[in-house]
Amino acid sequence: MRILPRPFGQVLNDGVVALGRVWRPLFATSLMVYLPTTLLTALIFSTTGVFDTLTAIVADPGYIDTIPEAEIRELLRPLLVAVGLSLLVQSVATLFLYLVAHRVIAADIKGDAMTGREARRHALKRMPPGLVVLIGAEVAVLGALVVGMTLWSYIGGTTFIGMFLFILALSPGIWLAVSFSMLSPVLALEKTGTARVLSRSTSLVKGRWGATLAFLLLVAMLGSAASSLIQWVTPLSLSGGVNPVVTVVGIIGVGFQGLIMAAIGVTWTHWYIDLRSRKEPMLIDQL
Repeated sequence: MRILPRPFGQVLNDGVVALGRVWRPLFATSLMVYLPTTLLTALIFSTTGVFDTLTAIVADPGYIDTIPEAEIRELLRPLLVAVGLSLLVQSVATLFLYLVAHRVIAADIKGDAMTGREARRHALKRMPPGLVVLIGAEVAVLGALVVGMTLWSYIGGTTFIGMFLFILALSPGIWLAVSFSMLSPVLALEKTGTARVLSRSTSLVKGRWGATLAFLLLVAMLGSAASSLIQWVTPLSLSGGVNPVVTVVGIIGVGFQGLIMAAIGVTWTHWYIDLRSRKEPMLIDQL
């Protein structure tokens, strides 16, 4: 049976309905992934000394005003390191969950039953090339954004024209981020060489770039922001010491994070399938 293109709203609706069928293996996988990720994030914040600084600021909001500017810069360095490492850890965890979600949804569309263990086994096989592609994509996007920000710092301003130039300077990085957004479903569902994953993603998004941006803003970015907030707030809540209530709340938070990211992975798969169906004749058996 051929898969036909669907309206924007139908793609999202199909994703939500599918989540109701496959949430169990995805939820189990998300707990396996995000519980250690949360603990590792807490370890990163602790070893970099960020916990101590944030605890002091929370205890005395005026504490930051008493610190000389030179010392503030010194305090910002470990914070940036902690945030950067935490984002890297979360990116790896999320890539794994997405690879699992893509396989589970592909099996669901075909009418096949796939256990979480089978999907995780497949995801593990795709993680090495996935990490190479992910790092390459992030370096390219961040590099374009940094170059744009640097150029804007020399020519920008606070006027309307300055804001327009700011958006214009960031546009190459934004274009790359949206164009590379289908890298995980390509990795999971196609036999594409590592070197061609990003170009394949770009090809799929081409012609639907604006719609894909809208999808990312509506689903992926909002959900990822909520997930990241849970991932950082949970370990930060432990900065004052381990508390049973905080621990229970943290576990619940990680559970919600897992459901959020699983939902994104499911809808992401449906969006990829819709993009692909618009580019080429696509049969269900090809998933």
